[in-house]
Amino acid sequence: MPRLRIIAEGVNSNAQANARGHLFEGLISTVLRSRGFEIDRIPSVNYAGMEIDIEGHDALTDVPLYAECKCYDTPIDCPKIQAFYGKYMTRWINDRRSQGLFLAIPTVNSHARGFYNENCRDKKEITVSMLDEDAVLQQILRGKLTVGPELIGAKIAPQIGTPGDQILLYSDHGWIWVQFVVPKGGAIADRCVLFDAFGNPIVENSTVDYVRSTCPDVSGFEIIAIPSSSESVSRLGSPSSKGNVDVDTEQVVEVRGSSAWFEYQFPASPEYFVGRVDVLKQVRDFAEAILAREISARGLLFTGNSGWGKSSAVLAAADGLQKQGHRAVVIDSRSISSARSVLRVFEYGLRKLTAESGDLFSKQVPPLTGFDGAASAALSISEDLKSRGRVAFLFLDQFENVFFLPEALRRIRDFLFKMCDSQAHFVVGFAWKSDLIGATNDFPFHLRDAVADVSKRISLETFSDVETNALLDKLKSELRTNLRRDLRFFLSEFSQGFPWLLKKLCAHVKAQREAGVVQSEIANRLLNVEQLFKEDIGGLTVC
Repeated sequence: MPRLRIIAEGVNSNAQANARGHLFEGLISTVLRSRGFEIDRIPSVNYAGMEIDIEGHDALTDVPLYAECKCYDTPIDCPKIQAFYGKYMTRWINDRRSQGLFLAIPTVNSHARGFYNENCRDKKEITVSMLDEDAVLQQILRGKLTVGPELIGAKIAPQIGTPGDQILLYSDHGWIWVQFVVPKGGAIADRCVLFDAFGNPIVENSTVDYVRSTCPDVSGFEIIAIPSSSESVSRLGSPSSKGNVDVDTEQVVEVRGSSAWFEYQFPASPEYFVGRVDVLKQVRDFAEAILAREISARGLLFTGNSGWGKSSAVLAAADGLQKQGHRAVVIDSRSISSARSVLRVFEYGLRKLTAESGDLFSKQVPPLTGFDGAASAALSISEDLKSRGRVAFLFLDQFENVFFLPEALRRIRDFLFKMCDSQAHFVVGFAWKSDLIGATNDFPFHLRDAVADVSKRISLETFSDVETNALLDKLKSELRTNLRRDLRFFLSEFSQGFPWLLKKLCAHVKAQREAGVVQSEIANRLLNVEQLFKEDIGGLTVC
């Protein structure tokens, strides 16, 4: 089923929100009339929040109607439908013919749906209906307000590619279809075609630029015109148009671990990892809770300050999960540069999770037709894993880099929400710096917090004395001799519990010993840590 979006222009964000609100009101009126209702009055409107309360009646029977209509960018939560239920019941007490309608775009989350199923769906005494995005789209198509999605998809010729996800835009320019396309020989959608309500390709630059500037879903995707006869595919819009296609050629990169105990330039590989026993236990317990259906979260969040070993902990956690029979991959989030590149990360991660798994999965990961296609592929993987008592983990390390790409972050949040609502055996893991401070105007705190709210949070602290001594014992083994007490003390004190700094200092000690410097002299040199770092910087090659 396509997705439904409401878009509008405005001189600023408030004007744009107000314009979208008016469009939402018009859409709701159309849907209600198609179901045989007439609107009597609208007692409450919040255009900025996309919320409308409506009182009306059935056009034939005069049965009263009370409706609440909400259009958010995330599934509506349980308190919203509970509040609607309470207001509806006050009307039902006065007139037991009253009908209630809760319209939720895109949909409600699993908790809200559970409340509706338990209190409304099968209750014969009351009449309460719930329409989500799919139901609204069905009403639009039944009313023949636009051609259907099948006709739009059929207009993508094989030489252009494979039709992928679809979006139906309700705008102040009318109905507009966005058809995403997987290029011939490709694995993910990277372009899209626009159609009007009658299924005609849209080629006017003004409309194309309008969609680019008002619809975040097409950010990073090339908008093309369908060729006629032997003409080649062309890009629409002027090169200077706002929102023009991104140059997005970066490769997806997995997190690389160290190849030695004190290679501090990289996170510790699992074989060179010490400590964090409680952290790894929390990860194991989280996986067990999913298998036992004891937890609804499908995010796993590692937080900690810079240098506290988050990447190392994620690599160790992924290794431990693999040894338990689960599937796990750790991707560097710096691979993500735009909303479109999120698809590349999903495609890489899904294929990596299903690689070399024998008969564990019933089918291969299909080409990703869009973001909905990525979620569908993950849910398919989840079903195979669920039947075998296993879980897939897609970890995104260095995730604070995505905070400044709101559209990319929004895609990942929506993907995570779908995993939560489906209670999938698929987890998205995150590791980000808790000491990161962003500019209030640019930093999407609400998106970040939405991810955190549906995640099991694991907070890393500095190394304890036990963990510090464990790593110093590894240095002792590498040097094949005991460490002087003063040298051991300096290493412990100067590292301040930072795993990265401790590894760096140990690497310095090891290099000095291999150069023939005695431990007492090394201890004296450690008293000037600032000089140590200056020497480190001086050894860098200037390009």
